[in-house]
Amino acid sequence: MSRDRESEIIEVWKAVINVQVHFNDIAMRIRGMFVTIILALFASLGFLLDKKIGLHAGNVVIQFAVIVPIFGVLGTYLFYFMDRYWYHRLLIGAVKQGIAIEQLGLATLPELNLTKAIGDESPYQPRGMAKSFAKLVVSHEKLKTTGMLHSDGKLEFFYKSVMIALACTSLLIAIMGGVEFKDNKAGQLTKSSSDQTVTKVPSSSESQDAVGGLALPLRPAEVKAQDNVSNSATEAKGHAGSSKKLSQAETGASGKITEVKSEASTHKANHAETSNQNETVTVDSHLDKQVPKILTPKVGHKSESVRGAPASVTIENVEK
Repeated sequence: MSRDRESEIIEVWKAVINVQVHFNDIAMRIRGMFVTIILALFASLGFLLDKKIGLHAGNVVIQFAVIVPIFGVLGTYLFYFMDRYWYHRLLIGAVKQGIAIEQLGLATLPELNLTKAIGDESPYQPRGMAKSFAKLVVSHEKLKTTGMLHSDGKLEFFYKSVMIALACTSLLIAIMGGVEFKDNKAGQLTKSSSDQTVTKVPSSSESQDAVGGLALPLRPAEVKAQDNVSNSATEAKGHAGSSKKLSQAETGASGKITEVKSEASTHKANHAETSNQNETVTVDSHLDKQVPKILTPKVGHKSESVRGAPASVTIENVEK
């Protein structure tokens, strides 16, 4: 082979390698975008479960948290189709052409063996749980014949595992209360998760909101609000009964206090009257003892005024 022919083969080989890199780069961008969308989808599930936004279809209420993973399964399949049957086919074509060029110049240019070397290292043999799961979801023929995951099998393993995860998430949310069945006539709400029925009697406000004589179906939030109102009313009645009993007890205690105060006032008045009588007797006794002493003159004491004064004057001085 001439030098010019070798130069031409090398240039063509370089162009084929660049094409391989190009399609491989497109495939990696697709998979990166897919992973970003899946993470955003799971983040949105938390918001939808918190807000409990649902879709009403007759007597059935389906939360959007159940529907979104189903759309995720559809989107995953579209990404899988675009990746495997679109750009990956183009990449496989570029790889086959590169192998053909390398075989053409293998005798004179053994260094042109990159494509074949990459192809030999690409297959992967799954082990453990990965092997069991691969047999379950991968339908590529080379897995069954050689037990190895090639590029097509790897794509199946990658995308189908995400599909199964999304389907299981949707089913789990539906079982945990994401799907509800309502009976408008009996006012009953039946949950598919536990088949429990909560009976609800339409209130007067619901009758006013009726359109054309038909009661409007209540949402779970409205049922919960009415239950809270009923519980609050029951607690208020209990507090009212307790307040009434407390008022009666306070009235009885007030009567007893008034009675005790009246008895205390009577006892105090009797005690004051008895004390006044005792003081009067004591004063009278004291006067009875002091008056004779005042009226009786002391021995050996003679006053000029008393001698010469009449008896009336003496008695007047004593009284003074």
